[in-house]
Amino acid sequence: MCQIKALCYQYNDSMPAAWIYADMHGQNIIPSLNVEYNFAKVKKIKPCISVGAAIPGYPSEYKKISGANMSAFILRPIKKRYWIEAGAGYGVCKSLSKKGNYFESGYINGSFVSREFSGSEKRLHTYAFVKIGIRVISKDNRFFAKVYTMPLVGLRQTIYPIADSYFMAKTQASFKPVLLFNNVVSIWGGASIGYRFYGKKGGDN
Repeated sequence: MCQIKALCYQYNDSMPAAWIYADMHGQNIIPSLNVEYNFAKVKKIKPCISVGAAIPGYPSEYKKISGANMSAFILRPIKKRYWIEAGAGYGVCKSLSKKGNYFESGYINGSFVSREFSGSEKRLHTYAFVKIGIRVISKDNRFFAKVYTMPLVGLRQTIYPIADSYFMAKTQASFKPVLLFNNVVSIWGGASIGYRFYGKKGGDN
């Protein structure tokens, strides 16, 4: 009887499933809350997609920071309860700095400019990433934990000045956003804990 009951609560990992998980750093640069959907398994591989948003109130050097991300990846079992995860994605991170003195340089309408001012600045970062990691599923298939590494490429950074006063380059262009294409590659990573809120059980038809 106990064996039958245990079987009924076993998740059928070949079927679609949906998870919610908290991510520490990782895909959103700062801690985020994400939803993931796993499609039905095809020849030992599960295609997956996920979307997420930054958790507000994260302490940092900025007055305010937020962001969102999306990714597509695959899961492949390497051992019972152990899966390898690999994929790629795209993210956006927005920040508002604290008051201070700032020096900026970049491009406005194709022209390189430099400016120094007192005030705050808004920054909008866009980036792409690839990730590979290991996921461990709990015995009842309701929870997972994972760690992964994530090479990240900064695609574009737009800086919007909120100036109280300018120290140099006080022209009309000074009030326009500065655009940077940095293409800087960074090695990043993350760790997550998730809960399955949708998916067929082993005893379901």
